Amino acid sequence: ISEEAALTEIDDILNRPGLAVVDILHAHRLLRLQRRARVVLGDGFDTEAFDRIVAPKNQESLPVITSRFKRWLGRPSGVTER
Repeated sequence: ISEEAALTEIDDILNRPGLAVVDILHAHRLLRLQRRARVVLGDGFDTEAFDRIVAPKNQESLPVITSRFKRWLGRPSGVTER
């Protein structure tokens, strides 16, 4: 990471501390979903497809991400994750 990018990140965290918490929650949720997909799909798990379909770069709400994940696995949205 460049010094400029690091300074921008620090500035964002200092000016909008809640944003860092949201970023951490999103990252944690995506890791959980990825682990779950690996268990369900086994050798059929495709990291690139997961990243492209479930975890696009824009920050969407956790319910939207979870719903997209369940559709990706072919499960109805109402089924809860265990």
